[in-house]
Amino acid sequence: MARSLGDRMDTQPLLARFDNFVLDEANARVERDGVAVDLPPRAFGVLCALVRQEGRLVVKNALLDEVWGHQHVSESVLKTTISQLRAALADDPKTPRYIETAPRRGYRFIASTLGAAPAPPPPGPAAHITTAPGTPIVGREAALAVLDAGLDSVSAGACRLVLVAGEPGIGKSTLVARFLQVHPEVRQAVGQCIEAYGTGEPYLPVLDALNGIARGAGAGELVDLMRRVAPTWLVQLPWLMTDADRASLQREVGGATQQRMLRELGELLDRYTAQRPLLLALEDLHWSDEATVQLLGYLARRRGSARLLVVGTLRPAEVIASGHPLHGLRQELHAHRLYDEIDLETFSEAEVADYIQRRMGAGVASDALVRDLHSHTDGLPLFVASVVDAMLAGGTQEALAIPRNVVSVVERQIAMLPSATREWLTAASVASSVFTDHVLAEAVGVPLDTMRVTLDGLARIGQWLRLDGVMTVAGGRTATRYGFRHALYRHAFYQSLGQAQRVHWHGHWMAAIERVHGASAVELLSAELAMHAERAHDLPRAIGYLQMGAARALSRFAPAEAAGAAHHALELLAQLPESEANLGMELELRVLEGVALAQQTVFSEPTVAVAFDRAQVLVDRLPASPARARALHGLWWVQFGRGELARARTLAERILRLGEDANDISLKVAGHGSLGMTLTHMGEVPLARTHLEHALAAYREAGSALSTELFVQDPGVEALSYLALLAWWMGSPSEARGFMREAEVAAERSRHPPTQAIALHISAVVYSVAREYETVLRKTEQIYRLVEGHWLAGGPSAHGWIYGRALVALGRTEEGLEAMRAAAERCRASGLRIGLPGYYQMYADALRTVGRLGDALESVEAGLAAAGATGEHWVDGPLLRVRGELRREKGEADAARADLEAAMAYSRERRTLQHELEATVAWARLPQVPAREKRRALDDLIARYGNELTWMLDEARRLRDAVVTLP
Repeated sequence: MARSLGDRMDTQPLLARFDNFVLDEANARVERDGVAVDLPPRAFGVLCALVRQEGRLVVKNALLDEVWGHQHVSESVLKTTISQLRAALADDPKTPRYIETAPRRGYRFIASTLGAAPAPPPPGPAAHITTAPGTPIVGREAALAVLDAGLDSVSAGACRLVLVAGEPGIGKSTLVARFLQVHPEVRQAVGQCIEAYGTGEPYLPVLDALNGIARGAGAGELVDLMRRVAPTWLVQLPWLMTDADRASLQREVGGATQQRMLRELGELLDRYTAQRPLLLALEDLHWSDEATVQLLGYLARRRGSARLLVVGTLRPAEVIASGHPLHGLRQELHAHRLYDEIDLETFSEAEVADYIQRRMGAGVASDALVRDLHSHTDGLPLFVASVVDAMLAGGTQEALAIPRNVVSVVERQIAMLPSATREWLTAASVASSVFTDHVLAEAVGVPLDTMRVTLDGLARIGQWLRLDGVMTVAGGRTATRYGFRHALYRHAFYQSLGQAQRVHWHGHWMAAIERVHGASAVELLSAELAMHAERAHDLPRAIGYLQMGAARALSRFAPAEAAGAAHHALELLAQLPESEANLGMELELRVLEGVALAQQTVFSEPTVAVAFDRAQVLVDRLPASPARARALHGLWWVQFGRGELARARTLAERILRLGEDANDISLKVAGHGSLGMTLTHMGEVPLARTHLEHALAAYREAGSALSTELFVQDPGVEALSYLALLAWWMGSPSEARGFMREAEVAAERSRHPPTQAIALHISAVVYSVAREYETVLRKTEQIYRLVEGHWLAGGPSAHGWIYGRALVALGRTEEGLEAMRAAAERCRASGLRIGLPGYYQMYADALRTVGRLGDALESVEAGLAAAGATGEHWVDGPLLRVRGELRREKGEADAARADLEAAMAYSRERRTLQHELEATVAWARLPQVPAREKRRALDDLIARYGNELTWMLDEARRLRDAVVTLP
C-alpha cells in the first residue's frame, strides 16, 4: 500500500511561501499579506513550475511542455506570461528578487521559499507534521506495518485508533510524519496538543485539525456539512462564519451538552469520510485535555460508518506520573481490544550503524564509533541525530569528541548559533510548543521581515524548527506558525533563562499576543494568556483570563475544564488582598465553578453546595450585579434540589425582587419560575400557578432576547411543564394536555437534553396520575435514553420511580418495585431530596395494589415524615388518601374515614380538585358514610369538572350512579 516519498513528490500540489507571498497550488491561489493576487491560469502554472525547481534553471521548452502541454505556442507567449507574472509580483527584471532570466535559455526562481515541498492533497490541514530534510527512517518497519494495517481496515470501512508511545526523542513524530508522507491518497488532518495551561482548552487538537481542513481546498464541503450536522463544532470556529451566522448558531446550540458534541462529530465523520478515508494525527496526547480524551474513547467505542484512522502520539511515563485520564482510557480500551499501541524502542547498535551510513555514507561508521555513539546516546534517535548533525557540521568523526553527556550536544549547538538567532529562539521558548512569526517579532521588537528570514532559514534546515502552517491574525494578516522540532530543544533554551528573565519574557509575550491578535481574539487565547500572566507574576490578569477560559469551556460543553480553570483562578485570587473588586471576581468564579460542577454531578452534591454557599456569603457583602443574580439562582437550585424549600423560597423571592428593581426580564423569568416551582412542591398551588403564569408571560415577552445563561433548563419549558401538572391537579385535564404538548414541542425545538428531560418527566407524572401507564412507560424510557446518551447528571432519579410505577401497573411487579427503590436510593445518596414525598406516595400506592399493606403503610408514614422535615407538602393529600385506603382494607373503618376526610379537606383547601376527587371516591366507598352525603359530594365534584373526561371522573360517575340506586 505504501508508496515512496519520491513518487509522491512528483504529483503533490505545492504549498510555499516567499517573502510576503503564499503560493497554494491546491487552491490555485497566490496571496500577498493575506490578500489574493490576480494571476492568469498560465502565469500561475509557470510560477508553480519555477518554484518547484527553486534555484535551478528551467529551460523554456520544459516550461512550455509543462504549462501548455502539447499545444503549439511560440516562445513569445512564454515571454508575455513571464511579464504578467513579474508585474503581479512587483518583480523588476533588471534587479530581480524572484524570477531571474537566463538569456536565450530559460528562467530561474531565485527567492528562498519555505515549505516549497508539495503540500498534502486537498483538503489538507493548516498544520503539518514534518521531518527534517534528509532524516532517514531506521528500524521502524514493524511500526509502519501496524499503521498500514490500520489504514487498510479503515479503507475497508471502519474506525481505528492507533497510539504511538515512547519517551521524548524516540521518534514518534518522525514516524507519523513519514506515514503521512507516503499516503497522500487519503485525506489528512493534524492536531497539536499544547502543554497544559491549567486544565487545557477543550478539544484543542481536534478543533485545530478541523480548522486545518476548513482552510484547505474543498473547505466549503466541510463547513456546509458542519452547519447541517455539527453546529456545536462549527460554533467553536467563529472565523469560518459571518457575524449573522454566528449569532444564529449560538442561539441554536445554546445549552447543548458534551455528549451532543460527541454525537455530532460522529455523524460529521460518517458523512465526511463516506467517499474518502480521513487520517487524523494528534500530536502529544500526554498534554491533551479531558474532553479530548473522552472524545477518543467515544470514537474508539463507536460503531458508526466513519472511515477514520486516528493516530496519536504520547509519552506513557508522563501520562502515568501525572494521573492523566488518558492512562485510564488506554487500560479500558486495551481490555476490550479497541485500539492498537506501538511502543517505540531506542536504536540498537546495528540501527545506529544503519543511521550513520544513511546520513554520512558507506564506510564511515566504524565499529568503535558505533559503540561509542550508542553508549553515549543510549540509542535515543534524537540524540543520535544531534551527534551526527554535529559530526556533519564539524568535519570527520575522528576530530569529534563525543560528549559524555548527550545534553551537552544540544547546549553546544545552541552556543554555536548567531547571538540574535539564539536570543530570538530563547524568547520563543517561553511560548507554547507552537508560536507565530508575528508574535515573536512583536515580543523581541524586530521587524517582521527580518524575523521571517531567520525563522524560514531555520525551518528549511530543519534542525531547530518546523513549519506548522499558517493562520490569520488581526487585520486579516497571514502569520506563519512554527514549532520547535522537539520539546527537548525548547526546554534547553528555556532553561538557559534566569528566573527574572523568564518573568520578563512571559510579560513581553503576553503583551505581544494581545497586540498581534487584538481584543476580538483574546477569548480564544485565554488559556495561553493566563499562563503567561501567571508566570509574569501578573495575578489579576491571570485570574481574568482564567475566568474567560472557564466561561469558554462551559460554552464548549466541557464542564471539567471549566471547573478546573475556575478553581485555579480561585487559588490565585487567594494570594491577593481582599477588596470589593476581588470579592466580585470571586463571586463570578464561584458561580462558574458551581455551574461546572453541577453539570458533572447534580446540584445537591456537596462540592456544588460549597461553591454556592460561599457565593451566598459574597452576595450578602456585595452590591447588586448580574453575578449576584446568577449566584442566587445557582444557590436556589442547590437548596431546591436538597429539599430545603423554606430557604429556596426566600432565595426565589429575592431573585424576583432584584429583577423587578432592575427591570431585568431574565431575572423576572428566573424569579417567577423558581418561586412557582418552589411553591408547587410546598403545596401552595394557586400562588404557584400565578407565579408560573407570570414566568411564562415574561418568557414569551422576552423572546429571543432572553439571556439563557442563568438557566439550567429552558425557563419557558419549565413553566409550561409545571403549569400542566397544576392544571391537572386543579381540575382542567384538557388544559393540562395542551400545556404538556406545548412544553414537549418547545423542549424538542431547544435541542437541550436537560430541558427535554424536564418536559418528559412532568408529562410522565401527569400521565401516571391519569393512569395512562403505557404512555408513562414511553416517556420515562425516552428520559433514560436522554440521561444515558447525554451524560446528564443525576442518573436514575425521579423518572426511575415513575417508570417503576408503570411497570407495576402493567404486571411487572417485582421489576417495577425494584426500579422504584433503586431510583429513590440513588437520589438519597446524592443528596437530591426534592420529590421524595412523591416517591413514598407512589411506592405506597403500588404496594397497596399488590396487597402488601404493611409495607405500603410504612411508605406512607415515611412520606409524611419527609414532608414534615422539608416542607414539601404537595402530596400530603394523596398520602393521607392512600393511608385511608390502606386502613379501610385492614378493617380500620373509623381511622380510614378520618384519614380520607382529612385528605378531602386538605385538597379542598389547596384547590387541588384532582386530589380531592381521588380522596372523595375512596371515601364514598366506606359503608358507614350515608348515601346522601356521598351523592352530594360526588355530584359537586363532577359538576366542577364540567365536560372533562378522565379515568377518575368515570370512576366517580359510576360510583355516583350506584349510590343513587340505594335507598
